[in-house]
Amino acid sequence: MTFIQSFGAAETVTGSCHFLQLKNGPNILVDCGYFQGENEEQTYAPFDFDPKDVDIVLLTHAHLDHVGRVPKLVKEGFDGKVVALRATMDLAEVILMDSAKIAEEDYKTALKKAKRTGSEKQVPPPIYSSDDAKAVFDLIIQYADYNKAIQLVPG
Repeated sequence: MTFIQSFGAAETVTGSCHFLQLKNGPNILVDCGYFQGENEEQTYAPFDFDPKDVDIVLLTHAHLDHVGRVPKLVKEGFDGKVVALRATMDLAEVILMDSAKIAEEDYKTALKKAKRTGSEKQVPPPIYSSDDAKAVFDLIIQYADYNKAIQLVPG
């Protein structure tokens, strides 16, 4: 039996993240996106599954709300394979590096302001660093092509 559970983009349009468990097959995460807008705090929440249990991350496209938490997933133990179009990965690299840089700069600014009032412990660290974002691209990446079937695992 195949089992699918949504951990984002359910009753909202951001945070796309769907866990697909195949009978006698790999565990596939379809997207791992950043929550935006009124649900943004969910981005910082722990995953409702163990990232080490994910074998494959299948990225549908490079919008932040579809790829934005992949560095967090890697940081927390995912070391499997990423499957996506080459163009998706090229854009994802730009988006993730930019997101990490913005988060790091926002953190430094917020920390500086908080130190003035003695409230620096209340400033949450960035969800991931630039190094965490770079680590995504050290994983095995299987590139898909439009309109061509791919084999995710043997058999």
